[in-house]
Amino acid sequence: MAFKLNYKKTELIRLAEEMGLEIPAEAKVIQLKNLIESSNLYRDDIDFVRELMSNIQEEKRDEIELQKLKLSQFEKELELINAKKGLADISQVSETKESSSLTDNLECLIRSVKVLTIPVPVKSESRLSVWERAEVIKRNNLCFRCFMPHKLSEIVFARSLIIV
Repeated sequence: MAFKLNYKKTELIRLAEEMGLEIPAEAKVIQLKNLIESSNLYRDDIDFVRELMSNIQEEKRDEIELQKLKLSQFEKELELINAKKGLADISQVSETKESSSLTDNLECLIRSVKVLTIPVPVKSESRLSVWERAEVIKRNNLCFRCFMPHKLSEIVFARSLIIV
């Protein structure tokens, strides 16, 4: 029963080394395959060669898994360093704020308002409920749509004309 050698070049080189074969410099995949298939060990004990190849593949999987673990550990360390750097930046900002004068704080506040990083205070009417807003509109004789002063009697008369 033949053993298919459809593997990568690095795996074939590794198999040939494990079998004790002499590998020519800059050997191609076909040459490596022919070298392995022509060896006495391959012809006499193919099960051993299969086992060698499975061990090589398992070692490669373990190596890849180890590299993944190292990469994830490196990423976690990088996140930790970035977090520490962020905390250091925040502490430096707070230290400079504590040491700055009142005028510097006011200038910073004015700049932030100009850039609109701080929300502009909203009119007090917008915080009213719908019913409270309706009372303010009726009390001040304002239009419900545009909040401009209109005569409420004209609006009621106009509505009565539309309804009829």
